[in-house]
Amino acid sequence: MFFNIDTDPFLENILLSNANINAIYKDKILSLSGNIALNDININIDKQKNLTGNLKSDNFSANWKDKKLTLNGIYELSGTKLLLSKDSSIAANINANISHLSFYNKILSVKGEFSGSETNIYLGKDNKYTGNLSVNDGFFLLEGDIFKFEGNLLSKDSDISFVKNNSLKGTINAKNIKLLKTLKGLNLSSNLSIDKAHFMSGDNLDVRGNLFLNNFNLISNEDSTVYESKVNLSNSNITLNTDLNLKG
Repeated sequence: MFFNIDTDPFLENILLSNANINAIYKDKILSLSGNIALNDININIDKQKNLTGNLKSDNFSANWKDKKLTLNGIYELSGTKLLLSKDSSIAANINANISHLSFYNKILSVKGEFSGSETNIYLGKDNKYTGNLSVNDGFFLLEGDIFKFEGNLLSKDSDISFVKNNSLKGTINAKNIKLLKTLKGLNLSSNLSIDKAHFMSGDNLDVRGNLFLNNFNLISNEDSTVYESKVNLSNSNITLNTDLNLKG
């Protein structure tokens, strides 16, 4: 079965390529369950935010009432891209076990477990992440100019650039992440362990080793960037201004 849907202002396009759905309409609630495949998804969340990609599920459940969408289930999302603003976006091939998703009044919230291959995240001009990651106990919120994430994360093949001329590579295991991005800036807190870490800060500092950052906090805005953390580094190699080299 093939047809396009473009009647709602926020829904630009969806191609339904396959479906086996149970549908019930009762008390002004539309309930759907079964399996489904959607291609060429194009959804405008608001004037700046847009979601594109393809979705497949062999086990989903969704409700629609009073313009509020809720759903759960296991999903494969390929070629997915969430545009947050002109210079902020998330792109990946995602497997998701969603315990709860709601979309209402242009507010999107998601809880569940996720894995993403070929993940690319841009948060402003100076903050970029690439790698393969998995998330458990994850919570995402997108509301206006606010992007919020909480959960635990394992990231392999990580390559991160942040706050002008700072970069970090390695395998990252992050517990109790709390990330908040607004128009005012970026706040991040977590407990981090990074295997085979390689941190560079411009031409001034080069750090290699196994890195542990407890009670890590980063606060960044247009005027300043502040880091706070308890640091433990093993099997290290530190170069400062190319004049000083420490190993241990």
